[in-house]
Amino acid sequence: MAHDVMAASHGSRDGEPAIARQSKEQFDASITREDLAWLRVVTSLPLVLKGLPGINTLI
Repeated sequence: MAHDVMAASHGSRDGEPAIARQSKEQFDASITREDLAWLRVVTSLPLVLKGLPGINTLI
């Protein structure tokens, strides 16, 4: 019974895994240069960017 409840709560909608849906809801993909500047102020941790669409976005 507990396995059925867990499987239902981790299931997918429209073929999308639950973890993918949760990630889309929790993370904003529209980070700006102002966001990066703020992060540099509030943390000393290194910042790693991933998923830049092309070289033109760096210019």
